[in-house]
Amino acid sequence: MEPGEVRSYRKLVRDRIPQIIAAEGSTPHVRVLPEEEFAASLRTKLVEELQEYLAAAQAADTTTGTNHADTSPDAAIEELADLLELIDTLAALHGCSPEEVRAVQKRKRTARGGFTDRLFLEQVTRPASDGGGRNAH
Repeated sequence: MEPGEVRSYRKLVRDRIPQIIAAEGSTPHVRVLPEEEFAASLRTKLVEELQEYLAAAQAADTTTGTNHADTSPDAAIEELADLLELIDTLAALHGCSPEEVRAVQKRKRTARGGFTDRLFLEQVTRPASDGGGRNAH
């Protein structure tokens, strides 16, 4: 930033960002969000961080080993860490601990599997004797 320049961000930031900005000689202007606005901002931030992860993962394509930019695979891991931080905070907002979320994750993995087999469901054909009923997956 140029001296005297003012930039507007209008977004949720990590707790220590104002101190980091101040330590660099700039003046951060922040406010504490009420719960409803905080929840909405967390969801907005989740989308933002997901987009950043997707961009980092594409730039450092780990499936082909091709690096399309000056981005290392570590950038994608950094973005995944940001997503986990947001998930933990959202869990707390829902009255759950990160451990409780991980327990649900484990239960779902045991019941329905994970994604390690790389299965992509193309279609399902039901037998004609099914009676026409449909079950959601």
